[in-house]
Amino acid sequence: MYNIIIADDHKVFRNGLSDYLETCSCVKTITEAENGQQVLTLLDEKPNYYDLVLMDLSMPVMDGSVATKLVVEKFKNIKVVCLTMYDTKDIVLSLFMYGAKGYVVKHADPIEIINAIETVMENGIYYSNDISEFMFEALTKIRRDFRKNDILLSEFEGSVLKLFCTKKSEILVAQELKMELQEVNKNLSKLYKKTGANSIERLMKYAVINNYL
Repeated sequence: MYNIIIADDHKVFRNGLSDYLETCSCVKTITEAENGQQVLTLLDEKPNYYDLVLMDLSMPVMDGSVATKLVVEKFKNIKVVCLTMYDTKDIVLSLFMYGAKGYVVKHADPIEIINAIETVMENGIYYSNDISEFMFEALTKIRRDFRKNDILLSEFEGSVLKLFCTKKSEILVAQELKMELQEVNKNLSKLYKKTGANSIERLMKYAVINNYL
């Protein structure tokens, strides 16, 4: 069960989302914040307590983009899922580069937020179907901006890489490959070593740059 911060300057939205999340078995506690600065204050006060922040982008004092970047830089154990009305590729790309683990548009079905929480807390990446086109465009931009790596992966390694980038978590990859989780983690470690990546996000960049996606 997870301790979650909801950051949004609209009290009605915060309360509604809080009431919904309280019914979910994966949620332990919910704390509300009105802006990004309050999020940082909460995390400073209890740096090892919270697991995840549901972060609105448009907030006074400190907006969600700035807060996401600061949270990811300062609190390595905290996951950030962005809740947004905006779905343009530039915003999606900037959040991706800042280290947000999930992107859910506010008009999505509420169950998507639960799916995002569970996926992200299993070390995956989640984005709404509504912004999948923009994610593709954002990743295409990354392909243009980064130099191609000349290290070649085997056919199996390429398949595993693609699964990690699309299934988003070790558990789902293990289910897909019908493989023990420990063996999947060994393969992930090998991919990290061979590609020079140290996170799923960097593996995604490698996969895009080298045309595995």
